[in-house]
Amino acid sequence: KSPASSGADIVCGEAQSLGNYQAFGGPLLGFISAREKFMRKIPGRLAGKSLDAEGNEALALTLQAREQHIRREKATSNICSNEGLIALRAAIYMSLMGPHLPAIGEYNHNAASYLKKKLELNGFKSVSDKPFFNEFVLKADVPEAFVDKCRTKCLDPGIRIDRFYPELENCFLFCATETNSMAMIDAFISCLQGV
Repeated sequence: KSPASSGADIVCGEAQSLGNYQAFGGPLLGFISAREKFMRKIPGRLAGKSLDAEGNEALALTLQAREQHIRREKATSNICSNEGLIALRAAIYMSLMGPHLPAIGEYNHNAASYLKKKLELNGFKSVSDKPFFNEFVLKADVPEAFVDKCRTKCLDPGIRIDRFYPELENCFLFCATETNSMAMIDAFISCLQGV
């Protein structure tokens, strides 16, 4: 279901995964969508679907606050000022991959489920029984040898999150996306062998 058909007036989220690289934490981009009655009250630029000179569908900036261009110091928001290239990458990605997003999403979840199951078979414990999409947290006493093996194979051993959430001692955040093949996941799991 679309957010609007589920009763939402305003929807926002993270769009970094739509064709953009991680960039060590930024810059990233978010998205915001609102019902028409809120359109002129939200910050930033609105992209919409239009037609080009030959009648083909095209994405275009349909509404943008001019204050961002002519009165920057008085603008209510400059959140989009330096996100133009990142937004362009996301728009290109969406125009190319849009019809394939359900399949990509299904693959992401299947890859993450496969990774989670393999890790659990190797001694990791789940900290939640809640549903997940492509990120999940597991707990384990991870030997340094595992971390070293992963890094020598250019694999990320997961993000240890107890430095951010002390109550989650020995917990790791894992993620699998369409950029991870099953062979890559198996190579990651093989790093646990013999440690």
